[in-house]
Amino acid sequence: MKRGRRCALAAALLGLAAVAGPPAMAVDPDALLDPEKAFRISARALDERNAEVEFKIAEGYYMYRNRFSFATGSGKPLADVEIPRGKEKEDEFFGKTETFRDLVRIRVPLAPEDTKAGGVNLKVTSQGCADVGVCYTPLEQTVRVNFPGPGPGAQRQLPSSLTMPSVPWGLLAASLAAALTLGWAAAGAPLRRRESPRIAARPSAGSIGLAIALAAAAALLAWLGSRIGARAENPWLAGPIALGYVVCAAFCLIWSQRSGERGPVGWQWPNIALLAAAMLFAFHIADAWVGGAAALGAGLACALAPRERHGPVSELALQGVALAMLAAAAWVAGPILPDLFRMLAWSAWLFIAAALLRATDPLPQSAPGAMRVAKAAGVAALVWAIAVLIGAASGARDPLQPFAAWRTDPEAGLTRSVR
Repeated sequence: MKRGRRCALAAALLGLAAVAGPPAMAVDPDALLDPEKAFRISARALDERNAEVEFKIAEGYYMYRNRFSFATGSGKPLADVEIPRGKEKEDEFFGKTETFRDLVRIRVPLAPEDTKAGGVNLKVTSQGCADVGVCYTPLEQTVRVNFPGPGPGAQRQLPSSLTMPSVPWGLLAASLAAALTLGWAAAGAPLRRRESPRIAARPSAGSIGLAIALAAAAALLAWLGSRIGARAENPWLAGPIALGYVVCAAFCLIWSQRSGERGPVGWQWPNIALLAAAMLFAFHIADAWVGGAAALGAGLACALAPRERHGPVSELALQGVALAMLAAAAWVAGPILPDLFRMLAWSAWLFIAAALLRATDPLPQSAPGAMRVAKAAGVAALVWAIAVLIGAASGARDPLQPFAAWRTDPEAGLTRSVR
């Protein structure tokens, strides 16, 4: 009955969000980023004849797909540029158009005469806007791309395939730590050996070899993702990846409700779901080091998998793994969803978190401390979920700032263009 009341409350609030309209906002131009910082450009050579231009787009900003143009440093226009599909948007400035958020990579083919000197300057013209209703004027930037070739400087330069790629040590360590933590939780969060008598004392040589093989497979998937643009706002890629995360989360949620012996294979299902999620992460993140670290951590954690679940803390830990997977699904699907639906997706995730963390359920007197901490977190998630729903109804676009649309400055007025 309590779960039914929560669902009724969520449905009522979702209906309120759908019918409410966004209020007018005021914009302070001084709070806007410079266009060079809002749309950070970089470029690299893919091979002897193709360059890749990348834009990292700041949060709260977007770029127009049909506003890109490319030319060499001498002014020669470049054709056959491969721009990925963007997210359709009914824009207040240009009508129905396609936009990019977060990241976009564009392949730029070049003629042999453009690259024979070992490098080329690319003039890239683009245009973007801020979510607050401010549109920048077209921005022209020049970026240098070095190619292996017969030029005097290129003979001393190894091809990119023979150079050692830089290692993002911070992201690598974070990915490995997160995978190990989720693997420990998928194993039922064993704290003491007496609580999980069937846990392996240490990883065996076979489990270590399997983890290394999984890391290699994840690195290959990450390379494949980088080649086909898995991080771009492509619904044909992002949709299935998000759905895969949801399926893995469903396995963990279902398994968290089971108890007793799993049998020789059944007890491994939570870890299989975690490994599948790690592979999806590697493919989407398109970074071999980070993706490989995630699969390595998940693979090593498989050695900790117990054959049976022990109490409410283990159940809660496995549900925490499911919540992480659902959050990954919302993260992947967010860029391809309309702003309202993206906010509703995060609000739904927070409501699910509140329900799993027993936000509205009474705890027994003998409840362990971990359960009490979880309940407090659930109450916070419930409050945050309602705040995100209210923010979605008022036109907010960031679940971390659900009331941003209410921040008005009566003296500022609405700025429509930055010159």
